[in-house]
Parts: sequence; structure tokens; C-alpha cells
Amino acid sequence: MNRHTRSLTLLSAALLLSGGLAGNLAASPLAGSMAALISNAAPVTQTAGQRIAVVDTGKVFTESRKGKAAMAELKTFQDQKRAELTKLVDEIKGLQQRITDGQKTLGEDKLVELRTSIDNKGTELRRREEDANREADRRRNTALEAINQQVMPIIQQVAKEKGYSFIFKKFESGLVYTDGSDDITADVIAKLNASGN
Repeated sequence: MNRHTRSLTLLSAALLLSGGLAGNLAASPLAGSMAALISNAAPVTQTAGQRIAVVDTGKVFTESRKGKAAMAELKTFQDQKRAELTKLVDEIKGLQQRITDGQKTLGEDKLVELRTSIDNKGTELRRREEDANREADRRRNTALEAINQQVMPIIQQVAKEKGYSFIFKKFESGLVYTDGSDDITADVIAKLNASGN
């Protein structure tokens, strides 16, 4: 069976299993020949010349020196923004307390003014929180991209050194099981830490 036929067979099998063709195919005259084609399909296996490995890119980010430095920088930014937001929350609480304490002694104009200040500061708080979250996401993505730019050549280098034909992301590729012997994450982290970039 050639590679094109096997690909079509696997695609057809996937569609059948997912129910995409199940209702229509059963009544089709192609049902018998399709079933025969699927049953005769060779299982997809790793050939002798091809080796497959996995890399945990999340672990590379969290355990490499560069990843840890990026996370520390991000945490510093988040802590700074959290302190600014906490200060604004405290101001709002102070205004609310002034309203509570002065409910009977403050004039209606002053109470309206305090409530307006609370509303304005609440709007500012939400805006600043959204801005801080957006900026944190941007910084995280920038750091991930910068590290990814450095990691990809390292992954290719490790693959060539160890004779791997394919490297998959460990958790984002749909991998269901690995015994760990094909995991190159530690090698990638070591080379990334050793690189001067």
C-alpha cells in the first residue's frame, strides 16, 4: 500500500471513528470496499531509520536559567502593578468609610461627591487592572518567543546529535504516553543554560 493510500485510509478511519461519515457511509455502496481498505491498512509504525523524541517546552521555560530570569522579571512587574492596584483599592475603601462615618453628618452634596469619586476610582481600578493584565500577557509572550527563538536551534542540534527524525512537544502534540526514554528536555535545558545568548 503506497503512502497516499495509507494516508487516505487513516483519514477515512478517523472520520468513521469520529462519526463524521458513520451515518452516510453505512448506506453507501462504498461501505464494503472502505471497510476492506481500512482492515488491510498497515499500522503506522516507526521505521528503523526514524526515531521520535519529545520535549517539554513548558519545563524548558520554567527550569532553564533564561526562563527563570524571565519569570522573575514578570513577577517583579506583577508585584509592582499589584501594589499600585492595592493602593487604589485602599483609597476606594477610605472613601467608602468616609461615607459610612459621615452618613448623618455630611451634606447630600458631599455624599454625592464621595460616591462619584468612588465610581471614578472604581472605573480607574478596572482599567488599570485590564492594562496590567494585558501588559503582563505581552511581556510573557515576548519572553516565551525570545526563549523559543533560542530553543528551536538547540532542539534541532540535539535531534541531529542523537539521530532523531521527529521531535514533538510533549503535551501540546496530543501525546498520550511516553516512557521518558525519548524525552530530550534535560538536554535542551542544559544546552540553553550553556549558551551565552
